[in-house]
Amino acid sequence: MVLDYEQAIRKALGEGRPPRLYLDANVILDALRPERRQASLELVRESHAQRCECVSSYFAAIEALDKEQENAWARQKIRSKHKFEWIVRRRRLRDLKPQTLTRIANEFFGQLLGAPLSAVTWVTVDKDVWEDTISLAATTNVNAPDCIHIATAMAYECDVLVTDDQGLLGLAQEHIAATDSEHVLKTLQEAH
Repeated sequence: MVLDYEQAIRKALGEGRPPRLYLDANVILDALRPERRQASLELVRESHAQRCECVSSYFAAIEALDKEQENAWARQKIRSKHKFEWIVRRRRLRDLKPQTLTRIANEFFGQLLGAPLSAVTWVTVDKDVWEDTISLAATTNVNAPDCIHIATAMAYECDVLVTDDQGLLGLAQEHIAATDSEHVLKTLQEAH
């Protein structure tokens, strides 16, 4: 059974409360890098304007930082004339220098805590979330990181999980209303 994100948003608004949106790591990155996907930045701004609550996890922040480090490493290797295939095979074996890692982390967390994401509520993955994550991992085809996102969104009673990861989107819809940033943005704009 696919859960309907429009119904979830309208239900929250009908109850007189702002919808609670869980932001996946890719939505966070897209909001920080709008050249990737402008809709994520617009969604965060619209959510703030309409007093929706945006929630994400420290796990999502770490996952986004990991992508930033991987991208910096890949750009470094491209500048050094490494072949694409070599970069793809070796991306999990990064060799960034400590000062580069520190610079990336400082820039990333500075941006994460500033506008436009300053209104995001950052939540922890506690014991109950881990237990739900294990249950999801044991009974579904969802990969482990995505199980963490689904379980966290459900534990914090989010109305919609917002992700631009089509794989997660398809699997999450069996457990929580889920869609991409463009669809949530359009629904919020139409609701007001």
